[in-house]
Amino acid sequence: MSGVRQIWRQVTRLAVAAGLACLGIVYFLATLLTAGLSLLGVGLPLRDCDDDHRRVRAVLTQLDA
Repeated sequence: MSGVRQIWRQVTRLAVAAGLACLGIVYFLATLLTAGLSLLGVGLPLRDCDDDHRRVRAVLTQLDA
């Protein structure tokens, strides 16, 4: 019976490790896809710096007034 438990532990450890590895690969590929689409101009940009500059200018203008 001890041999069966040991085998079961190893099988469950391998299954968990394989599942985590698959999730890591899927996350990595999704990140690459998102970055690639962003570089091609598809969808929303990752960060809109022009909008941030407009907001800062608006706040500074209000502070000067």
